[in-house]
Amino acid sequence: MKIRRISIQRFKSLKKVLMENIGDLIILIGANGSGKSNLLEALTLFFNELDFETTERSLGSLDNYFWFDRDDKQPIEFEVLIEFSKDEIENMLPEGSKEAYQIEDKSEVIFNRAIKGPANSALWGVTSIKLNVVAPPRKLKSIETNETEGDQEPTQTPPPTPAQTESNDLLAAISPNLLQKLKTRFIYIPSTRNASADFSGFQRRPSIVSNNILNELRSLAQNIGEYEKMIGLLDQVAKTSRTVQDVRLVGSEFTIREQGSRMQLPFALGGSGHQELIALEYRLLAERDCFFGIEEPELHSHPELVRGFLRFLKEICEDKQVFVTTHSTAFVDAVDMENVWITRKQDGATIFHMIQESSDLKMLLYELGHRPSDLFFPNAIIFVEGTSDKIAYSIWSEKLKFNFPQRGISFIPIMGKTKGRYHLEVWIEAANNTNLPFFVLLDKDAEAEAKALPKKYRLVRDKNLFTLKKGDLEEYYPDKKLISALTNIYNLQLAKDEKKDEEKEIVRSPRCENIEKLLAEKLRYAPQGKWKTHVAKMVAGSMDAGEIDDEIRAILERINSELGLEGY
Repeated sequence: MKIRRISIQRFKSLKKVLMENIGDLIILIGANGSGKSNLLEALTLFFNELDFETTERSLGSLDNYFWFDRDDKQPIEFEVLIEFSKDEIENMLPEGSKEAYQIEDKSEVIFNRAIKGPANSALWGVTSIKLNVVAPPRKLKSIETNETEGDQEPTQTPPPTPAQTESNDLLAAISPNLLQKLKTRFIYIPSTRNASADFSGFQRRPSIVSNNILNELRSLAQNIGEYEKMIGLLDQVAKTSRTVQDVRLVGSEFTIREQGSRMQLPFALGGSGHQELIALEYRLLAERDCFFGIEEPELHSHPELVRGFLRFLKEICEDKQVFVTTHSTAFVDAVDMENVWITRKQDGATIFHMIQESSDLKMLLYELGHRPSDLFFPNAIIFVEGTSDKIAYSIWSEKLKFNFPQRGISFIPIMGKTKGRYHLEVWIEAANNTNLPFFVLLDKDAEAEAKALPKKYRLVRDKNLFTLKKGDLEEYYPDKKLISALTNIYNLQLAKDEKKDEEKEIVRSPRCENIEKLLAEKLRYAPQGKWKTHVAKMVAGSMDAGEIDDEIRAILERINSELGLEGY
């Protein structure tokens, strides 16, 4: 069973959230306070209170903070679509009735529930439960005995009822087992914080894992009948972390031995990341037929341990479904992009955006050395041509006191190497999917590509789409500083009688072509643009704000203004 669609309205910051085509491993990323945990809490509440009652029941007095903007005049609404396999549906049918239905490979049950205010006397509201994608029941033959003639005459049952009635009949048949299968089966594992107990330095350090989980681990290690489960846990932990050598019970103490040590340490004295890892993997392996919501599993872990845990999650998600909230780029960069959901606040409400799979985007990310997190984590994106543009614009934004990189505004180079030059549509589609503000800042020779963009995308000339009037970015470098950078970086020896001519050649347009030609002659190989990043760093770094070209200054000022950052 897997959750495939979630619609939640008016729960905390979830004013109106719709998530569809949900995968098996869901990564929710976003800033602190963006509402990631509110989704996990909403699902926990929904499954904990789930029932098939036909009348409303009291929830007692609730905090009105459960409602978006504390407005309890309208109900909090939940719709959850859960997909079941054919075997799962058949296993929920009462004995003796399995042959009465022909069930498709996949069936969907849609639950609609609501919490009705006012908050001080809230009600768990009844709306609907619906079963979809189930084939009509088979026509069964009933056998009646004709005692007078001594033979049997088969008679067919009445014609089949309409499809919805048939679905309702099946839903009624599986309801008792369905409720038992689902109720309380969304398991929310909050972030494991550091232990809050006072620690003087002369006491044993308290474990970051709850006493309940520690007691369960002790019980598992003591119980001979659970030996296979304990071995399974140890095997998984060893796969995830090569530094955990052993976990066992010594007397009444649950202990851990880490790499390089012969000593079994009390569990609380092991590394915090290892404590959290073992507790999480234990819970994920111990529970069956459920959904998990895990909050910030990377909190105490080194990136290598995070990646190992992610591999474990991918394995178990073949028969489980896991929602993970995270701030870790390790999670984002290692999962399929269609399983990543961006969480953001907009006008006080949480919004979720699914990152669609794109083979072109994947190719570009790896080709250009980007990671998915480069696209997903910034507050805004400025697409530029190459790495040298990124370096120069970043430095200039700092010189002009805009400080874009420090404020989470990323410059992303989009120059391609193998499949055409710009791939602008792929990049802009990706930015649209993230719902981020974005800008496109290109050289003059990208004019043709730039002209086609406003027709399809939300791009406006001189607002979020800019092309340089002079040509390449190198045309905007001060002459003397460009010459100085090239001669210093490459130790160019310019002959005295040719020096002025060569300097003139460096700064004459088109500069990039002339510089390439000069360097090829002096260095005896073709640098093919590799010089640009070194020169950009040296030239832009040596410039003061007054030396930045007015056109460049105006573009960066406009971006700053469009982002509403003038008073920063």
